[in-house]
Amino acid sequence: MSDKSNFAEYHRQGMACLTIARLSDVPDVQARWLLIAQSWFRLAENANDPVALSPTDFSNVIPLRWGM
Repeated sequence: MSDKSNFAEYHRQGMACLTIARLSDVPDVQARWLLIAQSWFRLAENANDPVALSPTDFSNVIPLRWGM
């Protein structure tokens, strides 16, 4: 996948997360979706910078907690 298509896909995913956040009326759920969207947008911003997305960089990963 090219950097341009990576950017488009990451941005699309971020927009989808924003949409889900807006559809929720639960503040905690909204906040979680907004954090996920922020991570997608960060990926989109860095799509053209291979150094910014090193394979060992997990700073943009949000841990999932099951059973909430």
